[in-house]
Amino acid sequence: MDEKSSFAIVIFRAIEQHYKNSSKDCPFAIPFEADVKNSLWFTHLAGVNCVKLLGRVRNHYSHQVRTMTQKLLKEEDADGSDDESESTGLTMAQKLMNLTCCGYHDANAYSAAKPIFAHVALYRKTSKNERAYNKDGKMTQFACRTLNLKIVQDFLTIGEEAFVYLCIRKEIIRRMYDSSHTTFTAKIRKAFIDCDECAYNGSVEELTLHAKDGFRTEEINFFLETKVMLKEQRRAEKAANTSDKVSKFHYIIPSTSHTPNSSKKRRHNPEQNKITLDTDDEGDDYNTLSE
Repeated sequence: MDEKSSFAIVIFRAIEQHYKNSSKDCPFAIPFEADVKNSLWFTHLAGVNCVKLLGRVRNHYSHQVRTMTQKLLKEEDADGSDDESESTGLTMAQKLMNLTCCGYHDANAYSAAKPIFAHVALYRKTSKNERAYNKDGKMTQFACRTLNLKIVQDFLTIGEEAFVYLCIRKEIIRRMYDSSHTTFTAKIRKAFIDCDECAYNGSVEELTLHAKDGFRTEEINFFLETKVMLKEQRRAEKAANTSDKVSKFHYIIPSTSHTPNSSKKRRHNPEQNKITLDTDDEGDDYNTLSE
């Protein structure tokens, strides 16, 4: 991979756009000349550094999604609401799977996943001086005030929301994993393939892929397809009447005079991790990962 590759083109375009939108002076003429690109790519290791940065941001982000997905599934287990002897409709795992298949078109599935979106949104908005959750795991006044009456796309870009869907699907399948391939596939078939109310219409083999670490070609394709699906859905969501917005947050702001400082420091610098997005990703409304 050299400075003429597709990945390099995206990187250089983002760097050029960054300097155009900032008050900092770029040490090179914009657009970059061929010799400048070659020097940045091979001497200053622009590509390697960007891969490291993107990997770090992705890991932080996916961890937030996995944490809250695990919490929702464990809460259901604790409540016994997924007991086979009870006829309680879809399990949490099935609702979340429907979300990854239908997006905004399944209001019940979206409602079930709302705590995950809230958790990710607050992760991006909070700092070391603003705590999103108290010691009991309840949302603070700051968190409720930040999210209340806002919609998901006020906080997450199309690419970020699509990545949330991918991480949710992976976590669902990884939680069902069994060392016995026969048992593992039987669990998946019973939960998602043979369930008439589950919107998933793919194969068992496609789902077993998500039990593996990392992100493979098929998963990247799912991410890209999800972005296409969300592009029209989010446009309709933003234009919908207030009462019809399925992604709208509703929180009662608790009465408290003080938001405690957080003792936990963030492990990355939001300013350093600012990444300019492709206009194809967000249209005209969303330009950066961190606003």
